[in-house]
Amino acid sequence: MMRRFPRILLGAVLVGLLIISCGEDPVSPDVSGEPKIPSTTKVVSEDAVKSVVGDTYTLYKTQVDKQLQVNDILVSEHGLGVLRKITSIDETSSTLIVETASASITDAIERCDVQVSDELRPSDVRHMLEGVSVRGLGSKTGEFFVEISDVVIYDDDGEMSTTNDQITLNGELTLEPSFDFRMKIDGYRLKELEITGTLEQSLEVTAEASFSFLEVDEKREIMSFDLHPIIIWVGWVPIVITPELAIVVGFQGEVYVSLSAGVHEEATYTAGLRYRSGTWEPINEHAFDFQCVPPQLSAGCAAKGYAGPQLNFLIYGVAGPYVIGRGFVELEADVMANPWWTLYGGIEAAVGVRLEIFDRDIADYEIPAVIGYRAILLQAPGAPTGHISGMVKDALTLNPLPYATITVKEGSTTRATGQTDLSGQYSFSVPFGSGYKVTVTKSGYISEDYCDIDVGIGGTTYLETILQIDTAHSGAGSVRGRIVNAMTGYGVPAVSLGLRRGINVTTGSVVATTSTDSEGDYYIFGLPAGNYTAEASKAGYNTTFFTVTCLGGTLRDNQNASITPEISEGEVRIVLTWGESPNDLDSHLTGPLSDGTRFHMYYPLAEANSGSPWPSVVTLDRDDTDSYGPETVTLYEQLVGIYRYSVLDWTNMGSTYSYALSNSGAAVKVYSGSDLLASFNVPSDRDGTLWRVFELINGNVYPLNEMDYVYSSGDVTAQPVDKGLPGNLSEYKK
Repeated sequence: MMRRFPRILLGAVLVGLLIISCGEDPVSPDVSGEPKIPSTTKVVSEDAVKSVVGDTYTLYKTQVDKQLQVNDILVSEHGLGVLRKITSIDETSSTLIVETASASITDAIERCDVQVSDELRPSDVRHMLEGVSVRGLGSKTGEFFVEISDVVIYDDDGEMSTTNDQITLNGELTLEPSFDFRMKIDGYRLKELEITGTLEQSLEVTAEASFSFLEVDEKREIMSFDLHPIIIWVGWVPIVITPELAIVVGFQGEVYVSLSAGVHEEATYTAGLRYRSGTWEPINEHAFDFQCVPPQLSAGCAAKGYAGPQLNFLIYGVAGPYVIGRGFVELEADVMANPWWTLYGGIEAAVGVRLEIFDRDIADYEIPAVIGYRAILLQAPGAPTGHISGMVKDALTLNPLPYATITVKEGSTTRATGQTDLSGQYSFSVPFGSGYKVTVTKSGYISEDYCDIDVGIGGTTYLETILQIDTAHSGAGSVRGRIVNAMTGYGVPAVSLGLRRGINVTTGSVVATTSTDSEGDYYIFGLPAGNYTAEASKAGYNTTFFTVTCLGGTLRDNQNASITPEISEGEVRIVLTWGESPNDLDSHLTGPLSDGTRFHMYYPLAEANSGSPWPSVVTLDRDDTDSYGPETVTLYEQLVGIYRYSVLDWTNMGSTYSYALSNSGAAVKVYSGSDLLASFNVPSDRDGTLWRVFELINGNVYPLNEMDYVYSSGDVTAQPVDKGLPGNLSEYKK
């Protein structure tokens, strides 16, 4: 089953950021009781530190107020703070060379009870991804506003100029974060430690993806902040705390085909840890309100988009408390379930502390899920659906047949019924599934069946035009045609043909048989009027199926088909055929090369380079310019990335109004090894000179079926803005 994915997931990846930090202003702690500092704690000024190399500190003698001794605790505001135990001291004429080892705060402070509360203020930004901006930098207020514009979180081929393989984010985020820190030491032992972060936020964000991904597990830092150290004075001892913060977005799971969605979220929550009386307990409070755009899904899948901070508190430059939080939107979809998809939103947060810097006698501690909130946002309102579309024409005149009755059945269940319009068109929405049958009836005409139709989720299955035979031609007739080699265009002898009644009937009773002669021609006479599916097979070739129409009392000629020699596993061959008019349709295949560029394989490059400038990658095996085809291209290797196949009406190229391509009967078959991967019929009664047929990604075929106009062969590689493609595209993109 071909699985496809919605336009969602990363649409809400920024929900629920836990951010804890402060601005550059001094912080005034609340101190309960008189702190007690032992005489072995020696504080030196920043100016006293000449250099630091590893564990070795070189100090200016004249700047050191107190005599230093081995086993003293050296403390300073220098850099990210200094908290070290002295292991040896050497003197020069002007400096002290002090060797040190790690120390804990409880080595430097005998007793204290200190508490700090503050809020984040926009500070200096160290790094931001292209497209991210921060409003109000340097502001002393607590509101932090982040704008995100076309930020690329995932690029499959690593080439930013190709946008069809990217996940992008757009939106804005308003934050009002604050934090609380409390530490109590008594008798050189940590008695209490508490750290929490509180965030009020408003989020409006959307995500777009125009590519199909498999097994994606990607995260990306979109911005980080250069946050100034916090200095808390306990007596004359400085405790130096430096927040490290990066906002990271990510995606886990599987994505199939295009996706786009958005979310509006309001949240307030607090997460943290508290250590008291020798035990730990989590701190968590949260309130959420989600509003989101329903996903547009096309298959079963399971995936999660998320965002959050990677935040550490460095204590004297050594890792201490940390908070890892991420908001997420998660989709679970199963076409066999009811409801068939469910969208969840929520937040996950982990908190912990590396305690050596506080008290070497207490083990590190972590709670991996201090907050684990998950709620249903939306569920599928009904079963997944797709569309069946096509046209009915009179088999003799080829004029459209209006008011023909169309019945669509899945097994014995009628899923839709209606009539063709004045142009012979029909289109029905039906539940996702396979094995559909379309029956066409009209007074004065023979009933026709089109069988074994697959309907994808959210897409349209275009059927070949059904030719209905009037009852005046209901007797026996004859059919004739030629089976040609798709690589050469020459007739293939000794091809076995078997006919089954109905269109697209590939199994069941064979009602007529024959084989091709030395020129590849076949002839069947005395065949009852109707539409038949011909099966053409020969050793060394892929079996192919095509429609044969017989009118009573007539010989119907040019019922041609092509058959392709078998190819190796991993290779892909694409065969284009069409009717008498227009006389020249061209195939165009684009795809990635190993050097990071993309090839565009079409007729001038084949003519000038004996088939291809990239013969080990792709070849145009046959270019047909005089109707019917086949026109054939072979892909010998597949790299990671998008391969796109299109058909250009070269005869009418430059026209601004043409239905010739849509009415050409063009059909495309995609083979891999001995298998038929997919087949496509040109959308009927649609104007345009270019048919973008499908994309091939990781061996999977994804329908496009887009009609457009182009004015030169070189324009075929461009993706237009106005065909419902995902992304805020402002120009044609390769």
